[in-house]
Amino acid sequence: MLQKSFLKKISFLQSPPNEEGLDPVIQNYGKSIASNKNKIIYFSATSVYGEGEIEEETKPDPKHNRGIIRLNAEEEWIKTNPKTLIFRIAGIYGPKRHPMIKYLEGNNEILVKKDYIPNRIHVEDLSSIAIQFLIKNLNNKIINVCDQNKVSSYEAVKYVTEKLKLKEPLIIKYNPNQVSDSLKSFYESNRIIKCKVLGNELKYKYKYPDYAKALLNLTKKLIKNK
Repeated sequence: MLQKSFLKKISFLQSPPNEEGLDPVIQNYGKSIASNKNKIIYFSATSVYGEGEIEEETKPDPKHNRGIIRLNAEEEWIKTNPKTLIFRIAGIYGPKRHPMIKYLEGNNEILVKKDYIPNRIHVEDLSSIAIQFLIKNLNNKIINVCDQNKVSSYEAVKYVTEKLKLKEPLIIKYNPNQVSDSLKSFYESNRIIKCKVLGNELKYKYKYPDYAKALLNLTKKLIKNK
């Protein structure tokens, strides 16, 4: 069990870079960050990679502005403090961030692109990974963070609706000419993220290894609390 005194020393801050790739935290606290002698973990994103099977050793090759901006922010953090460690995180989901929220509000449309499989991580797993990484005092410079059981959004939602006898999801075929640039940046690069550091060095056991089952539990709780 983690000591309460240790937990009090940990805070999680998500502050995305601006359109120029500049991080507001560095802009405001750059001198303090540069002089910091403790371990710094910067939460980045897997959008810095290109396509295909991705490992920590894979060279970044962002295809869209979102990934380019994030890669610029990584470089800014490392330049400010070379000891910075980079967590490249997949799509985060959790109690207030999952597709069944809008589904229960009446929107049963699911965007589907052939052969596209998202990479995801539950927010509780992300927090646990960060804490365990600090406790074990690992020093890997690049860490990929996502679960390893890949499933499409449609299959996951379909699993939930079948289990709970909800309205069947309506497939909307992906059309790059009918979606925003932001959404396009998610669907235009198909990558499979591998997490060698989590598996080989941290030996992390996921609390939520199965996205479909996790989504089912989140939906049950959402229905119960309504």
